[in-house]
Amino acid sequence: MGPDIHKHALLNDMPYLAAELKRYGFTSIRAIPDATVPIVKFHDPNTNLDCELNTGNYLGTINSNLIRTYISLDPRVKPFLYLIKNISHAQGINSFRDGTLSSYAVIMMGIVYLQTLPGDLGRRQKPILPRLQVQPAARMSEEDVRLNHGGSTHSVVGNERRHEIIQTRYDKNLDELHTGAGRDNTMLLSELLIGFFEFYSRQFAYTEKAIHVAQGDYLHKTHNEKFKERGVPSLRIIDPFLHHRNIAGRCRGDNLKKVWEAFNHVYLALSGGDLDKAMKRYDQREVDLYNVLN
Repeated sequence: MGPDIHKHALLNDMPYLAAELKRYGFTSIRAIPDATVPIVKFHDPNTNLDCELNTGNYLGTINSNLIRTYISLDPRVKPFLYLIKNISHAQGINSFRDGTLSSYAVIMMGIVYLQTLPGDLGRRQKPILPRLQVQPAARMSEEDVRLNHGGSTHSVVGNERRHEIIQTRYDKNLDELHTGAGRDNTMLLSELLIGFFEFYSRQFAYTEKAIHVAQGDYLHKTHNEKFKERGVPSLRIIDPFLHHRNIAGRCRGDNLKKVWEAFNHVYLALSGGDLDKAMKRYDQREVDLYNVLN
């Protein structure tokens, strides 16, 4: 179930961890204690890597392992996810805190895209990735995970901490059955990249569909989900294990408009063969969101 790290209070104190990271020479440090999963962002000057650190979130480890398994199945997956994440960052739409897309959300959008290859691509080519959470029961690995209500810090009622145990299930591909499952798909990385931005700027119905990671598919939003949106277009990406959680957070209304416009800009640039332009931040323009996204 993972360790109960909440017994060590300082390990859950993001400002404290930020101060310690600064003391050891890390740079560009920013504590985000009020996120769904509190984190510290920082830069390691020795490796030139940008990093994120969280504690007490064993489910995050399970999520990372799921992503790692998908990456291992086809050599195109890792560079594809790397590129869509970095392009999103370059476009200024890679910030959960600002109401756009977290890196996790972008990666999940990419994985489901590779599982479905929707639109014209899907009629020509088979998907590259299988659905690891939709497999026969005998193939599924299960692990119980302890969650603490209120994010990665515990909530207290009286003097008692409240915990919830959830069951995680997915095919870990231990026998490598799924390795190379997309070999019949001959698409180049560049084609996949263009197709991703074309789909999410030209074809995906943001007001009608939700991205269901566990199902590896795009499903119609429920009546309750639409009611909660109250007429404001919202992006819904359902967490692979916490099915009540929308990992797209506050990506709605003007924030969603910003994401769509950036995706459209990148699609036009890439389809014209201009990667440099795709990496250059788009100058936002006025667009009627309700007409464009439907």
